Amino acid sequence: MGFDAVFKTNGGSGCSNDTVGVVNNFGGLDFMSFPDGDQGYAFFDIDGASMDVTFDQVDLSSFTSITVTVDLFITSATYESSSPDFIDIYVIGDGGSRLDVFKTSDIDDIDDLVINGSSPEGRWITVSLDISGNASATLVVASNTNRDDEGFYIDNVKFSGF
Repeated sequence: MGFDAVFKTNGGSGCSNDTVGVVNNFGGLDFMSFPDGDQGYAFFDIDGASMDVTFDQVDLSSFTSITVTVDLFITSATYESSSPDFIDIYVIGDGGSRLDVFKTSDIDDIDDLVINGSSPEGRWITVSLDISGNASATLVVASNTNRDDEGFYIDNVKFSGF
């Protein structure tokens, strides 16, 4: 599956000496591994530039029950609510509708996020959404972070159905 990455400056320097893109390591997190294979996509310290990664459109017209899943690793960091730091993963469905898979842009602070009773930081989680009824879908990962330790990885992106 192909993708296109776009940076939108909002006053910062934007990805100067930062880890962004397809990687095969976790930098200083040597104890970690990717859930599916030995590569993932890193979004780290984007320095005041928001970043959108848009994956190629997927034809779902031959399926009736469809789910999109993404494995997500959010580093343990001190995310600021004033930046604003955010991670949004969504699908653009038929007619341009936005279907949120994972969204932090509407909360004050990523550090306040709780999933299944605990913080998602520092571990892999799987986020998913039923997108049945769409004949096609485009996955988008949008983010903004501004410190060296703020970032996340995605891996194992899947559209599945029957």
